[in-house]
Amino acid sequence: MQDSIRQQVRSDKVQLWNPPYTPPEDGALARLAATYISRLAAEGGLHPIAEDEVLAALEELRKHAVAKLCAKTQVTLLGRVIGAPGGQKELRAEFDCSTRGAEVREWVRGRLQCGQLRVITGGKSLQDDNSLSEQGWQCDMARNGKPLKVMMLATGELPPAGAEASTSATASAGPVATAETASVVTVPAGAEQGTVARIREAAERLVAEGFGDFELSDASTGRLVPIPDGARQTLVVAIALHARGRAYLLEEGADAASNALEFLVEADHSFERCRAQGAELFLNQLANYGELQLDICWAYALLGDIDHLPDAEARLAKAESMISRQADKNFLTLAEVRADQGQTITPEAIPSVRLWLLRGIARRFRGDLGAATDLQRARVFLAALRVDDESVATLLSQGASRVQAVAALRRAQGNIDSAAASVRASTSQREKAAQYREKQRKFGNTKDGQYVDPDRVLQLTAMGIREELAVAAFKRTNNDINEALNVLQTVSEDELLGEGKPHKEDAAVVVDDIVVTQLMSITGLEKGPVEKALRKVGGSDVEAALVLLTTPLEAADPVIAKTEAADAVEATLADTSDGRPEDSDGRKWHVQLKGGAWKLFEPAVDFKGVAGEEVAYDVGHHRYRAVFTSASEGYQENLSSKARRLLQKRDPDAESAARERAMQEAREVVKRELGQCLGRRDMEDDVAGASLEQEEMLLRQHFAS
Repeated sequence: MQDSIRQQVRSDKVQLWNPPYTPPEDGALARLAATYISRLAAEGGLHPIAEDEVLAALEELRKHAVAKLCAKTQVTLLGRVIGAPGGQKELRAEFDCSTRGAEVREWVRGRLQCGQLRVITGGKSLQDDNSLSEQGWQCDMARNGKPLKVMMLATGELPPAGAEASTSATASAGPVATAETASVVTVPAGAEQGTVARIREAAERLVAEGFGDFELSDASTGRLVPIPDGARQTLVVAIALHARGRAYLLEEGADAASNALEFLVEADHSFERCRAQGAELFLNQLANYGELQLDICWAYALLGDIDHLPDAEARLAKAESMISRQADKNFLTLAEVRADQGQTITPEAIPSVRLWLLRGIARRFRGDLGAATDLQRARVFLAALRVDDESVATLLSQGASRVQAVAALRRAQGNIDSAAASVRASTSQREKAAQYREKQRKFGNTKDGQYVDPDRVLQLTAMGIREELAVAAFKRTNNDINEALNVLQTVSEDELLGEGKPHKEDAAVVVDDIVVTQLMSITGLEKGPVEKALRKVGGSDVEAALVLLTTPLEAADPVIAKTEAADAVEATLADTSDGRPEDSDGRKWHVQLKGGAWKLFEPAVDFKGVAGEEVAYDVGHHRYRAVFTSASEGYQENLSSKARRLLQKRDPDAESAARERAMQEAREVVKRELGQCLGRRDMEDDVAGASLEQEEMLLRQHFAS
């Protein structure tokens, strides 16, 4: 019977996995069954034919077809739950690969009845705005039918109102487990953004508005390190998130590691974005990146999470590569000899100790015999990093913090007198480092992007060469002192200073903000290219800047182009009080730029801004039209590219106030969430003076067993 029905379905090319059969509509399958009963009876193949048997055969074929389809698009999550209010330890759920991360998060929150939820797999957090497939979460078929293991970090309890909404959504929709239940779980409109998202957005906003002067200094020297321009914003976010995650790791309590993990994996994502933005060589030299890999593995270890063992092993390999570039093999050999003799060793060994400990734990879970070697080595070094409590108390009495005292004793290999001298000298050293950084800022960068070396400038000034000439020579020769001396002998002073001083197109040129706003409204361009054009023409020449922004490179007659641009500017800047509609409450027409910002709409023609009105105008060589669909909304269209921008009547004062409020909120978020994480000048002491209590605890757990 079933084979006959299958042949009929294939012959008719019936898609049982699609409507009206899936999800089942009233009578659809019964009508198909009746058709096949009549057909088979007419053919005389089967007598008598029971309707129930045909329906059962069709239903079985339908379910089989749906199961095959789901295997191609279904993502099964097997979650290890930590911190759920009800004590739940595991949750299995199935979703379609097209489901957005926000929908997955809200459904799981409803099942766990928790206030906040972080979902992590493979060292990556669930992203709300992307679908599971867009985030690289493979469907079950790609994983040979195995579920995707994730970590679900739950905190807080779901508020009563939220619990009701979530329960209702779950009852009606549930996870997208099959093609039959392809409904969408909605996210509550009042759902609060996660802390990580708030920090990321706040840091990005501050960078865009001038926080981009963020500087990175070498922990060992205190000197500034040049940051690639393309990666500056992402790097700020990465270091901010890493700093906050590390601060959580240092806290006590059951939730410390789970709270830290979300920040740490997001920091890793931001660091990888830096790599994609052309800063790979820079990133490979950044100690923070290697430390971050260890911190993520440390959080895994504290949580006892072996599901992420492959990710931990990959990160430990990255950390080992970073450490091998920063720690000399001879140093570790000598340190091991001192450790075997029971002597105190210097804190430069701490990253290696953490690596051995974490790798030993990972190898132990794999059954690797090398685990014992790593754990034994970590045990010996940890014992050699302990310092005398009485010596610590002595340094505390001299004004040092506990972290500074421990760090100083380790650097002095336990010698109290040397450690005390180090503590006293640390303030002076930090002051000298600050003075050095100030000189780096003053002198600027060489052609290849590195800072001019103040020490080398001092060498030339000691020879009687003026400081400004020495700086200009080093800028031209990328800090090569021999080449700099040659330049000073062969290049005239005027020519050298002409190169050493900033060009007009450099950022030092003051740009008129009013002119920037006018040009953004005229051209529809963003702030960056407009400011760049203005710097090239001195900062305030509207006509010349507009030529640069609107004239094609192959323009035959720049003079004519400049004349046209001048006409456009004149029309735009003319008195248009009658042609610039303004409501009694002060609202004016604005155009939305790429990225969502709004700027005053000022075409070179008069308009009333009434519903149904359409006006045409030129900007340079481009033809535009503005269409007003209502008394408060419309759109601007480039007639060549057909690109459109939204027009809207808005209150400019309110917009300015809103931007200031947003900036203030961003500052408060960074201050509240990051605390002193980014402001410390002695960050190296965080590692050198670490208590290592957690390391001792983990070693006892795994070495003994």
